[in-house]
Amino acid sequence: MKVINQKTRTAMQYEFVKTLSPNTFTQQEMFSPNNSVPAKKCTVLYLFGSRIAASPNGSNRLYISNAGYETRTTKDRLNALGAGIYVRAGIWYWKDGEQFPSNQWIETLMPLTPY
Repeated sequence: MKVINQKTRTAMQYEFVKTLSPNTFTQQEMFSPNNSVPAKKCTVLYLFGSRIAASPNGSNRLYISNAGYETRTTKDRLNALGAGIYVRAGIWYWKDGEQFPSNQWIETLMPLTPY
């Protein structure tokens, strides 16, 4: 069994993100995670027409959401951005065992790229 350390995992995530279609990311789109936060220009990631990640330009903040779709593909895309989501008995968890809220925006920090 191959052991994957953090450096290898980060490199794999970076390679995965590089393979996404350039049209998947939209520059200069206005985004706000909720009504109490003013909209800012962000880089946004869409999956099948649903917004699943956004990062304000010039910031290390990352907002993620499953957009209500608890699918393997959504989980894989978010994990490529460093979300750390896993599934137990059909329920999504992340970080230290916290249940991942469905169809809500979560604020986290962007992972460092290995290059």
